[in-house]
Amino acid sequence: MPAKSKEWAEDEGWFADPYKAFEGMSADEQHRIFGEYSSQAIRDGADMFQVVNATSPRAGMYAGGRMTREGTTRFGNFRQTSQYRNRLTPYGIYGDGSRSREQVIQALTDNGYILPGGQNPVGSIRGAGAIAKGASKATRESWATSIRAPTNMATMTAAEQRVYRADRDWQMVRAGLNPYQAGAPERWRALVEGRAAPVGGSLPRPLVDADRARAEAAYRKYVLGLDGGDPALPTTR
Repeated sequence: MPAKSKEWAEDEGWFADPYKAFEGMSADEQHRIFGEYSSQAIRDGADMFQVVNATSPRAGMYAGGRMTREGTTRFGNFRQTSQYRNRLTPYGIYGDGSRSREQVIQALTDNGYILPGGQNPVGSIRGAGAIAKGASKATRESWATSIRAPTNMATMTAAEQRVYRADRDWQMVRAGLNPYQAGAPERWRALVEGRAAPVGGSLPRPLVDADRARAEAAYRKYVLGLDGGDPALPTTR
């Protein structure tokens, strides 16, 4: 359902700007929720999603919390967009107090926290312009209006995509469908929207116990927050 404006969507509770929420907190609240150095990084212009992901319990921090493995793997955003292979955490940047203001900003940029897209409330992964052709219209509209289509994965952050996929795949399994094959998401979307299934593609593969177990494990981890997961985001039906 199209929204009349960003302000109207906010009043209706459909959209929340995490940066506005952050700015509305006291310094003590920011430190309690994000941590002292992560809060300072956000105040200095860092992307909130990058900061949170890089310092989460699953980020693989080492060197006393000064380094993180988040984004440094082969397909990670930091690895693909940076000339560096090792990534400092905000603590690693601010902790010893040895950097000047200019050096801090440069370090935040070099370590993938200050992004070309700026502090975008819908995320700035890889900066503006890195858009798949089929999703460009929805993504540019979300940038222009700060309002996202709730079921459009092109406008979701990576964390939101994990939750969305896990929830969608589990619903497909519950309906007796196999989510792990080409064309499955499109067939499911057509079913949910009451449309005819897309013509062509591979024949539906039968759902087996291994598929059920895989979908259930992802649902428990990313949606329910069980088995070491973190349900930081709500699902959208």
